[in-house]
Amino acid sequence: MANKVLYFEDIEVGYKFESPGGRTFTNAEVVNFAQFTGDYNLVHLDHEFAKTSLYKENLVHGACVLAVVGGMFRRTQFCADTDTTMLEMTGMKHVKYMNPVKFNDTIHLEVEVLEKIDDAEDTGTIVLGFNGVNQRGEIALDNVREYKFAKRNYKAGE
Repeated sequence: MANKVLYFEDIEVGYKFESPGGRTFTNAEVVNFAQFTGDYNLVHLDHEFAKTSLYKENLVHGACVLAVVGGMFRRTQFCADTDTTMLEMTGMKHVKYMNPVKFNDTIHLEVEVLEKIDDAEDTGTIVLGFNGVNQRGEIALDNVREYKFAKRNYKAGE
């Protein structure tokens, strides 16, 4: 079945959608993320050290959660429907870590269209609020991103 195509004009403020499922963060993923980024902070990697920390256990890197939530977004039906009209991510307004993500926590993504900015003849900006929510219903990540979208009259390369 073909996806419908959503242009800037079709997207309404207040529209909400979720990721198709969640992601459970494991020790192996945290170790791999530490190796990839070079962030070897002991609260992420050393169980004994983590016992003496604020949360008394290992935490997932915040940047890892931010990256995985971005991947969850790409698997939504909204992204399938805007595959040819979502031109680029132009920025993030904020990233706030509201609650820690611990090993074996499962996060899913909830998204809301917060704002539409009609900023060019053939494109517009859509502001999306991302919430990474854990299995207890707590918001772990609050992130606002801006994306440039094509309008119906958009012609690539012109």
